[in-house]
Amino acid sequence: MALTSIIILSLFSMALVFTVSFAGFSTRQNINSAYSKNSSYDHSSSCANIALRKALEDKDYVGGETIPLGTYQCQILLVETNGTQKTVKTKAIDEYTTTNLVIMVDMLSTGPVLLQWKEIPVL
Repeated sequence: MALTSIIILSLFSMALVFTVSFAGFSTRQNINSAYSKNSSYDHSSSCANIALRKALEDKDYVGGETIPLGTYQCQILLVETNGTQKTVKTKAIDEYTTTNLVIMVDMLSTGPVLLQWKEIPVL
């Protein structure tokens, strides 16, 4: 009887330890994924800002370049022009995630007006 109780308590303790360990592992993965997403979004946003600055300086700027950002990089994929509107597409990849941004700006003579800034799943 005592041996059975000890075995049952041991199994229960092992199950509890396994559950707590797995919860800690899952939490760490979620934190890494969130950090990676924030990082890729920030890098893609940096590329968007660089592309918009270049488009303001040169009305014929079309993008198509990779920008180094410290140990990371982002891509200005394409800057399309339709009248006074410019659409900028950027992409940044971190360890676990990718961020694709599409930004639309109206380049008025009085200054640029942001029309849209959104993340899309695939470019």
